[in-house]
Amino acid sequence: MEGFESGWPGFFEVLRVYLSHFAGEKAASFSVMANTQAGQLSTWRRLTETLGLAGANVGEERSGPQQPERLSGMVERVRQDDKQRFVVLRLNAPAPGIALIGTYDTDGSANASMALYRYGDDAEQRAAEGEPKWRNWFDETFKHSR
Repeated sequence: MEGFESGWPGFFEVLRVYLSHFAGEKAASFSVMANTQAGQLSTWRRLTETLGLAGANVGEERSGPQQPERLSGMVERVRQDDKQRFVVLRLNAPAPGIALIGTYDTDGSANASMALYRYGDDAEQRAAEGEPKWRNWFDETFKHSR
């Protein structure tokens, strides 16, 4: 039961941000993931350094690289322990939304993941356009770690 429960804190934070900033708006989401043979800490470092999130602190504005699409926004939450690490961003670019970006330990390997929530009238279109870009980015970024 403990393993099941430990995966929820990031999603509860997404819910909190949604209710505070996006309640009632049209929504669409997707998630992408890559499994690595590297440990969770090295996977976390690679993920956050590549996305411009290394050393992120709550309350900071952060902007990532242009590719696959620039994510910019306010750091709402950072959590790190021996089982999972994640950052929650309230996005203002490329469009209003929330990004839950993190890693979690899988007994000897690690998963890197991102759940991206888009809000507004064009949320479905933006999610449909973004998912293949991000899926490819995760595959390319972590292909040598498998």
